[in-house]
Amino acid sequence: VDFHPFFVTGKLYWKGLLSHAYNVRFLIDAQQQILNTESFMPWTYPPHFNFIPIFLSIFPIYISYFFFATFSLFLYLWILKKINKEYFLQVLIYIFPAIIICERTGQNGLLVASLIGVIIFFYQTNKFRSGVALGLLTMKPHFMPFIALFILFKKEWKIISYGFFTFLLLAFLATWAFNFEIWQHFYYA
Repeated sequence: VDFHPFFVTGKLYWKGLLSHAYNVRFLIDAQQQILNTESFMPWTYPPHFNFIPIFLSIFPIYISYFFFATFSLFLYLWILKKINKEYFLQVLIYIFPAIIICERTGQNGLLVASLIGVIIFFYQTNKFRSGVALGLLTMKPHFMPFIALFILFKKEWKIISYGFFTFLLLAFLATWAFNFEIWQHFYYA
């Protein structure tokens, strides 16, 4: 499942081997040893996202997965209801199959959709929250260009600033915690 590399990456941190999560050959072996599985998913997340799998790997995989899936689901349902109170139930029925897929496969789609939802919902009322969500969304850099361009074209400088500073803070913390070399491993992965 998609959650496997999260858990394995966290376990590698506790063994002092976090940078090896960006090495495909090493990660294949690590996933087979730690999870006793033949399936493989690469670790493609930037270093500042590593704090999440490190925390999740403290627990046994089933508890860790339950926490991740439950948190993502509740955050998603919360922002979905905030965005659309009137048609919440109808929208929930329409997207229910996608929710089931995300929950069963350990997909992080609900977490990503939640962050995008926070950006949208607070876009006009709370620039700080919208910007922090934008900065957190840098965990999935390929989602950034269109959202960031939209906010840039709208000249929402506060949102861009909060997002940029959130990213800088996370990047600084990752560099401090994991050393600069982790960025090189990520870049060459």
